[in-house]
Amino acid sequence: MKEDSPLSHATGTKTPLLSKGPYATVRHPMYRAMTAQSFSSLLIPPNAGQLLFTVMVTASFLCFIPFEEHQLIKALGDEYREYMKSTPYRVFQGAW
Repeated sequence: MKEDSPLSHATGTKTPLLSKGPYATVRHPMYRAMTAQSFSSLLIPPNAGQLLFTVMVTASFLCFIPFEEHQLIKALGDEYREYMKSTPYRVFQGAW
């Protein structure tokens, strides 16, 4: 990826706000995917350790999201506030 690409994480480059694809339905689709993966791992074979891992992963994501969104509002301002209005759900469409 080129150094000045808008999708690179180079210093001085503003990362664009994604609002298409999975980002059009929820604001944090990667957390949704990881949560789904954690819960699906309980299917083969379910055990207490895996359940604990799943609960911890899900709880950490749900607790981290408000802090991340606060940082995004500071960095992107009204652009992110508008995105929040147009995409009201954080992780699970119709629920939260």
